[in-house]
Amino acid sequence: MAKLAAAAWGKEAVLAEGRERRMLRRQAMNENSMELSAESPHAEDLSFSENPDRGFSDAEMHFQ
Repeated sequence: MAKLAAAAWGKEAVLAEGRERRMLRRQAMNENSMELSAESPHAEDLSFSENPDRGFSDAEMHFQ
Protein backbone atom coordinates (compact mmCIF):
# COMPACT_ATOMS: atom_id res chain seq x y z
CA MET A 1 0.00 0.00 0.00
CA ALA A 2 2.83 2.40 0.86
CA LYS A 3 4.51 1.68 -2.48
CA LEU A 4 1.29 2.53 -4.31
CA ALA A 5 0.99 5.83 -2.41
CA ALA A 6 4.64 6.67 -3.09
CA ALA A 7 4.16 5.98 -6.80
CA ALA A 8 1.08 8.23 -6.86
CA TRP A 9 2.98 11.03 -5.12
CA GLY A 10 5.86 10.58 -7.56
CA LYS A 11 3.50 10.96 -10.52
CA GLU A 12 1.96 14.04 -8.92
CA ALA A 13 5.43 15.56 -8.47
CA VAL A 14 6.23 15.03 -12.16
CA LEU A 15 2.91 16.60 -13.19
CA ALA A 16 3.44 19.55 -10.84
CA GLU A 17 6.89 20.19 -12.31
CA GLY A 18 5.39 20.25 -15.79
CA ARG A 19 2.70 22.71 -14.70
CA GLU A 20 5.33 24.96 -13.12
CA ARG A 21 7.52 24.87 -16.26
CA ARG A 22 4.54 25.83 -18.43
CA MET A 23 3.59 28.65 -16.06
CA LEU A 24 7.15 30.03 -16.10
CA ARG A 25 7.29 29.76 -19.90
CA ARG A 26 3.99 31.69 -20.21
CA GLN A 27 5.25 34.37 -17.83
CA ALA A 28 8.45 34.76 -19.84
CA MET A 29 6.51 35.00 -23.11
CA ASN A 30 4.18 37.63 -21.60
CA GLU A 31 7.16 39.67 -20.37
CA ASN A 32 8.78 39.46 -23.80
CA SER A 33 5.62 40.55 -25.57
CA MET A 34 5.23 43.49 -23.15
CA GLU A 35 8.82 44.55 -23.85
CA LEU A 36 8.26 44.34 -27.60
CA SER A 37 5.05 46.33 -27.46
CA ALA A 38 6.75 48.98 -25.31
CA GLU A 39 9.55 49.26 -27.87
CA SER A 40 7.26 49.74 -30.87
CA PRO A 41 4.21 51.87 -30.08
CA HIS A 42 3.62 52.33 -33.82
CA ALA A 43 2.66 48.66 -34.10
CA GLU A 44 -0.53 49.34 -32.13
CA ASP A 45 -1.48 52.12 -34.56
CA LEU A 46 -1.11 49.71 -37.48
CA SER A 47 -3.39 47.12 -35.95
CA PHE A 48 -6.29 49.48 -35.13
CA SER A 49 -8.41 50.88 -37.90
CA GLU A 50 -12.08 51.24 -38.70
CA ASN A 51 -11.12 50.12 -42.20
CA PRO A 52 -9.60 46.65 -41.80
CA ASP A 53 -7.54 47.03 -45.00
CA ARG A 54 -5.84 50.22 -43.79
CA GLY A 55 -3.66 48.49 -41.21
CA PHE A 56 -2.30 46.07 -43.78
CA SER A 57 -1.61 48.86 -46.23
CA ASP A 58 0.23 50.89 -43.59
CA ALA A 59 2.20 47.84 -42.52
CA GLU A 60 3.33 47.14 -46.08
CA MET A 61 4.44 50.73 -46.62
CA HIS A 62 6.23 50.82 -43.27
CA PHE A 63 8.30 47.68 -43.86
CA GLN A 64 9.26 48.20 -47.50
